[in-house]
Amino acid sequence: MRADAAPELSVVIPALNEEETLPEVLDDHKRVLRELGVSPEILVCDDGSTDGTAAILTDADARIAMRRRVTGQAATTLVRFANDLRRETRRQPRR
Repeated sequence: MRADAAPELSVVIPALNEEETLPEVLDDHKRVLRELGVSPEILVCDDGSTDGTAAILTDADARIAMRRRVTGQAATTLVRFANDLRRETRRQPRR
């Protein structure tokens, strides 16, 4: 994924204790996005995982939104995260 280009496509993945499955999910998404030839970003919303999910995300080429405790509100968090990203994008100067 090209860090120098603005993303053309955002993929949002909710996660809760996905240590075993997340590496394959991320690899599959990255492969498909490369094949599509778009400039992507992967956003992972960790809803308070207590396994090794956070460590995997730290090493992955993905943006992360984390909750400190499990609330069962992953969908709400994703909406808030998306709104924050929209605001952030509006503040960035156009090239």
